[in-house]
Amino acid sequence: MLAFSLAGMTVVLIRNEFYALIGVQDAGFWIKFLLFLVFFLPTHNLLLLVFGFFLGQFSFFWAYEKRFIQRILKPFRLFSMRVSNQSNHN
Repeated sequence: MLAFSLAGMTVVLIRNEFYALIGVQDAGFWIKFLLFLVFFLPTHNLLLLVFGFFLGQFSFFWAYEKRFIQRILKPFRLFSMRVSNQSNHN
């Protein structure tokens, strides 16, 4: 639980600095939200691995990350299988 807390707090601490760095601190909610998904979700996952390593739990967090990535990629695999099956029938 400590690694999740540390990673989350670190992302929150660097978020506003990042927005100021790229000049979107006054942007709308949706722009910040999309930037958050694109930049901070991977950053959070990387920080989980780093803090997990320092806390002696790297293998747990590495397995967690692999499951997380598989879940994210699953819809894309299903879509590509549907497209390939449709092209085979034509």
